[in-house]
Amino acid sequence: MVKDMLKVVCPNTKIFEGQAIFLLNIKSEVIYVDTKLKRILDERGIKQGFIADKAGLSRGAFSLIVRGKSIPTLPAAIKIARALNETVESLWGELIE
Repeated sequence: MVKDMLKVVCPNTKIFEGQAIFLLNIKSEVIYVDTKLKRILDERGIKQGFIADKAGLSRGAFSLIVRGKSIPTLPAAIKIARALNETVESLWGELIE
């Protein structure tokens, strides 16, 4: 039933099932996740590499998260938030509201 609903809402997607349902967009349309990371880094004059290193993430992975092209795992989100002296909710809370 969920598959059928997703096919109506997102006709250009492939659906993979496991423990959760994942959608893979077949077209080159990209959905960006809006985060406050870029704004916070800019306002504080902090380099992405510094926070990536402090959080124990690769610079490439952190760059994708900052640009909204990737959503961090919960452990990574916690590490990023702690590195910035923020909460996970303050950085990504709007995604669940």
